[in-house]
Amino acid sequence: MRRLSRMFNPLLIVVLIVAFAGTAVGATGGTFLLGKANRAEKPTTLKNTAKGPALRLKTDSDAPNLKVSNDTRIPRLNADLVDGVSSEAFQRRVAGSCPADTAVRGVGVAGTVDCTGALASRLVRTIVVSPAATPAASGAALLAAVERADASADNPWLIKLEPGVYDLGARSLAMKPFLDLEGSGRETTSIMSNDSRRGAAGVVFGAKNSEVRDLTLRLTHVDGGGSGLAFSGERANGSTHLLRVRLVVDHSGRALFNYGGGNRIVAEQVIAQSPFLAVNENGGGSSIIFRNGEVLGTYEGTGQLVFIDSLIGGAAGSDNANARCLNSYSGSFAMLSTTCAPLP
Repeated sequence: MRRLSRMFNPLLIVVLIVAFAGTAVGATGGTFLLGKANRAEKPTTLKNTAKGPALRLKTDSDAPNLKVSNDTRIPRLNADLVDGVSSEAFQRRVAGSCPADTAVRGVGVAGTVDCTGALASRLVRTIVVSPAATPAASGAALLAAVERADASADNPWLIKLEPGVYDLGARSLAMKPFLDLEGSGRETTSIMSNDSRRGAAGVVFGAKNSEVRDLTLRLTHVDGGGSGLAFSGERANGSTHLLRVRLVVDHSGRALFNYGGGNRIVAEQVIAQSPFLAVNENGGGSSIIFRNGEVLGTYEGTGQLVFIDSLIGGAAGSDNANARCLNSYSGSFAMLSTTCAPLP
């Protein structure tokens, strides 16, 4: 019996080894077995005391060299490629900035920014006029901008005014054909003048194929012999346009005046605050078309004067045989006839 036991022991050992060959082996403090599933109750540290990496993983196929069991972020993992793209190609956080009145043109990989030049320097046919130290200096800058604008049918120009007061003093601003003058709103942008000479423009002389919009024109002073004008189409020799403009005359004078054959002023969303609004024939074809606006003073003249969808708060003056009203109302909101007389 004892002899049989001695013969059985080696066979038992072989069977046990074969039985454990396909199961997870290895225990805390035990040997790390290659080709097997190893388990431990504590983290395993692999340290290379010589030069080079502590672990190098290789595969013979396109399979990944490393696989993890979940998507938890691994701290301090330094990856050189993400989806085949090198880390040097990734955009860093933008840390730079551009000065006022410029814009970001490009962003470098390191987060630096490339800035464009000043906005005004990038505009080709637009002159931006900003307020100067005084209203008079602002007015001088505006007159210089008009002089600089070389406008034509093939080369139209725009003068853009920032919010502010532009005082022309005793001078007038003469528009040019194919030049538009644009403010930043009639509540925030104002052009002033005290030029009240008879036949002079007062504040602005219109020009054919030009437009004035989004500002206020104010005539600040009229002397005893003057007849000042906020806007005149007398020398336009064609059609000129007003859009969202307030015309103000502080004393006597005319908010809007057209004088001369063939001249036409189209005024849309215009508020005329002055004693008079006038159009005179003087050769035939002179007209004012006043649309969706408000007239607070007397209107008169021998030329064609048409009010469309407007509020007429003043009374009719002399020589109004050619005045016409379409869907317009008096200051008391009475409907006006086509001849601008209140309807019963």
